[in-house]
Amino acid sequence: MKVEVHDTPLSIGEHLAERIVDGIRARGSEGRAYVLGCPGGRSPMPVYEAIGRRLKVEPINCSRLVIVMMDEYLQASGGDRLTPPPSSVHFSCRGFGEREIVGRINAAPPCRTSHSSGKLLDAGPKQSRRL
Repeated sequence: MKVEVHDTPLSIGEHLAERIVDGIRARGSEGRAYVLGCPGGRSPMPVYEAIGRRLKVEPINCSRLVIVMMDEYLQASGGDRLTPPPSSVHFSCRGFGEREIVGRINAAPPCRTSHSSGKLLDAGPKQSRRL
């Protein structure tokens, strides 16, 4: 494993965005999905911002991109059931993904998917999301 040191968040964001966009393009040309595991929070923001910038300059087809949010808060919803909070609340991982990741990706017209709402879709009990 090669370790790289970057001096700024912008530098690491640009580096990782290049790798991610190249991966999306390569998998798409093979007719395969590209699965991107995404944590919420401030730390990965330079990467999400750089992906958005790169896709505006270098648009690609993102229809085979699968975004998996890596965490989510659950709330008690009666009985023994736990459910994710509405995406509109500030602490929702799903809302974060819709705003900060999918919103940036969908800002580049060729990357739009058939789901024009720009929402992450509930894929069932595993709580994974797909564009």
